[in-house]
Amino acid sequence: RRNPEGARVGKGAPGAGPLTLAHRACSAGMRQLRLIPSGVQKWHRDTIATTGHSFAYSSTMALHIYRLKDCTLSKMIAAHERTITAICWSPDDSNLFASCSVSKRVAIWDLDNEEERFATKLADAPVLMDWACRGDKIAIALESGQVLLWEYTQQDK
Repeated sequence: RRNPEGARVGKGAPGAGPLTLAHRACSAGMRQLRLIPSGVQKWHRDTIATTGHSFAYSSTMALHIYRLKDCTLSKMIAAHERTITAICWSPDDSNLFASCSVSKRVAIWDLDNEEERFATKLADAPVLMDWACRGDKIAIALESGQVLLWEYTQQDK
């Protein structure tokens, strides 16, 4: 059996599951926006984030910021020297974006200027993170199980 693109599908066909699922997703109103040239990071689940006008994805060590209106890459920032584990947008300021990595480092980026505004080094690797609703704190879960609240406005870069 073959799909509309002519590829074999069904039991025993190479790549049968993903091809069939991809075809169903496209026919259900989904479309591919971008192919990430640096690859898909499968081992950390919080490496995609959205805001009202943009969405972001992190490859292993870089941040890719896309405009929603035309799905084009607007910025790419070399953010960390080791694997990025989580990203999130400020709820108060869509220009502020946070990322953390297995290097135990957390950074807040000024996207307009493409520069780091705040950063801190932790005792253990962060695995999850999210901005507090008020926007002046970030909750961070470490690999050790510890949860921290970083008040980044209380420090200099």
